[in-house]
Amino acid sequence: HYLIQIAKQRKLFSDKPGVGFLFCIDHGVDKQGNKLGHGGIVLEVHNDWLLTIEGNTSGEGSREGNQVAIRKRKLSEITLGYVDVGKGITQVDRSVNTPATP
Repeated sequence: HYLIQIAKQRKLFSDKPGVGFLFCIDHGVDKQGNKLGHGGIVLEVHNDWLLTIEGNTSGEGSREGNQVAIRKRKLSEITLGYVDVGKGITQVDRSVNTPATP
């Protein structure tokens, strides 16, 4: 939920998915009142579903899993929205990954 707040402040929030966007799902609150959620990265966008890659998941689809998995999700499952992280990159330091010339 905090990620969505920051994304909205920085104008990175989207209610529409895009490849490379982060997605966020609301899972309510726990017994202590802490907000619960889940997220991942959008790999493909289709008419009514997404192909995603997600950590902390399982083959059964649990958000409390022990693996990274590629999942197919209905658009209706994405309850909080998307973060366009690429839009937030304003300057790239290409010298970091540029190999030295001999």
